[in-house]
Amino acid sequence: MGLAAAIEARWAAPSGQAPVTLLDEAGPRPLSGARLLELAATWAGHLAGAGVAAGDRVGLVLPTGEDFLGAFFGGWRLGA
Repeated sequence: MGLAAAIEARWAAPSGQAPVTLLDEAGPRPLSGARLLELAATWAGHLAGAGVAAGDRVGLVLPTGEDFLGAFFGGWRLGA
C-alpha cells in the first residue's frame, strides 16, 4: 500500500477526530476524513480531465483552504 492509500484508509476509518483543522477569518474549522476524501476525489477527477496522469508535475496556486487541500491530495491520488 502506498502512502496516499494508507492516508486515505486512515481518513475513511471513523476516529471521532478531524484529521485537519483549517484556520481562517471565521476561526478554526475542522475537516472530517470523509470531507477530505470527497475533496480529493473531486479534484482528482478535475485534474485527470485536464490530462494530469501519474508522474506528472502539477503546480498549485491557490490560497490555503479546502480547494488547496483537495487539489493537493487529488494530485497525490493520481500519482502526480
